[in-house]
Amino acid sequence: MNTTTLPIFRVAGVSETVPRSDCQNFAATLKQRFQAADLHLVAFSTTIYVIYQYLDDENVKMLAGKLVSTDFALPEHADDVWVAPQNYAVCENWQAINANQLPERSFRVDFETYPAFGSPKIYIGLLGDVQIEEEDLSE
Repeated sequence: MNTTTLPIFRVAGVSETVPRSDCQNFAATLKQRFQAADLHLVAFSTTIYVIYQYLDDENVKMLAGKLVSTDFALPEHADDVWVAPQNYAVCENWQAINANQLPERSFRVDFETYPAFGSPKIYIGLLGDVQIEEEDLSE
C-alpha cells in the first residue's frame, strides 16, 4: 500500500446520499448512472471518479463523475464536489483496506478512480497534516 498527498480538486457528475453500510455496493450503480446521464462535461481526462463524502456516522454523499476545472459551469442535472487537500493510502481493492483496518482514516473523503487504461485505484483519506510543496518559479 502506497501513500500520496493530493491538492484540492473538483469532480462533477451525478450524486446521491446513501447509508454508509451500502456505499461500497452502490458505487457501481452510481458509476453506471453517470455514464448513462450524458452530461457533456469538459473534463481533464476520461477517468471516472467515485467520491465518498462521509456526512456523519450513517450517511455518505457519493458522486460519480470526472475531474473538471475550477471555473467549469455545471450543466443542468449535474452536481459537483470539491475535495480538500488530504493524505491518502492508495490500494487496489476494498478487501485490502478492510483487512488492514487503517486506524488513521479520516472518514472525510475517500475516492475511487477508473481510468480508461490501467487498473482502478482506491484512495483512502488519512488523518495528519497535509504538506504540499509548491514549485519555486522565481529562478
